Amino acid sequence: MIRAVALLGLIALLGLSFAGCKQESVAPEVSIQKDGAVSVTVPDTDGGGSVQLDVAEGVVSVTGPDGTKTEVAQDDQSHLKMTVDGEETTVELKDNGVVMTGPHGDMKLEAQEEGELVDSFPKEVPVYPGATITTSMSMTKDVDAVPQDFAVASFDTTDPFANVEAYYKEELPKLGWEAGAKTSQPESIPFRMLNYKKDGRELTVTMTARDNTVSVSIAVSAETKP
Repeated sequence: MIRAVALLGLIALLGLSFAGCKQESVAPEVSIQKDGAVSVTVPDTDGGGSVQLDVAEGVVSVTGPDGTKTEVAQDDQSHLKMTVDGEETTVELKDNGVVMTGPHGDMKLEAQEEGELVDSFPKEVPVYPGATITTSMSMTKDVDAVPQDFAVASFDTTDPFANVEAYYKEELPKLGWEAGAKTSQPESIPFRMLNYKKDGRELTVTMTARDNTVSVSIAVSAETKP
């Protein structure tokens, strides 16, 4: 299972590497050795260079167009080791997230099942009463001595759109959140984006209505410095 997670992660990395490439149909070159090792080469399509993906002896590696090599190997049942150009990062897999520790700092990703908030979601940010939580996740990292954090929660309610909007416009200021820039849209359009600041943090409430459901997403992050 751990190897499968590693492979999926590197395949995602491979996709990101080619996000800016032309959308052409390219047949990869696949080679399977007698010892079970697999090598996949995605040919160059626009002068950016080819990408090499190798799987052998429990190690998955990707070599990018610029020669950067990333390797992921299973350490034990809950740990992976990821090496990027010789710099090693430990990846710990938890029930509700991932913790990465490397030479430049740490990063923690956390996610909860439907109906629950992640532990790091701010207690002073209310979920709309009676709403059903659909998604909750957070990211905390301290890389190169620059700490950052981000938390998001999404939920649905069948209450009227106007009630939901009024609730956050009334409750957030009571909790010390100062209203910021507002998006401009006709009242007839069931979409709102409310922005607030408090103690060096930024909060954005996004509301959309569809059929008989109002979907709300709240994102809280460190304040963006100009």
